[in-house]
Amino acid sequence: MKLYASLSVGFIAFFSPKVNANGVCYDPDHTSVKNAMTVQEDMKTIANAGFTSVRTYISKFGDTEMGSIITGAGLTAVLGVPYPQSDYLDQMEAAISAANAGGVYAIMVGNENLAGATSVPSDMIDVINQIKSRVSCKVGTVQRNTEVIGFQGISAMADNDE
Repeated sequence: MKLYASLSVGFIAFFSPKVNANGVCYDPDHTSVKNAMTVQEDMKTIANAGFTSVRTYISKFGDTEMGSIITGAGLTAVLGVPYPQSDYLDQMEAAISAANAGGVYAIMVGNENLAGATSVPSDMIDVINQIKSRVSCKVGTVQRNTEVIGFQGISAMADNDE
């Protein structure tokens, strides 16, 4: 009976056209052609699947800023600023612009980029603090717990209410 119940739940969840979930990670690189129109179509698909928020790894590609496209689709955005990639300043400005326009829940600096680090780079903390000073949304980082445990630099960045 337990096996049947597990299989039934799994079958329903797998084949259900709608999901009972809040958010999804998104990367526009899943197609050979990416532009504002493909991101708009992706956001329609994501919204129609029942998601309400989208987390990105980047905030823009080329001249396409994703924040306004995501929020324009009625979704809440969590925008990524890839750090320390060479274009992080452009990514940062796109994320800040979108956050100040509204609909952005948070900006995340870095994405599991501290693997093997023995401390949090002070310039990364500076970037996070710079963004925090320019927006009213939450600002943080995305790291694995193995890189964060014991790093006082990351915990010192958080406000008491976050």
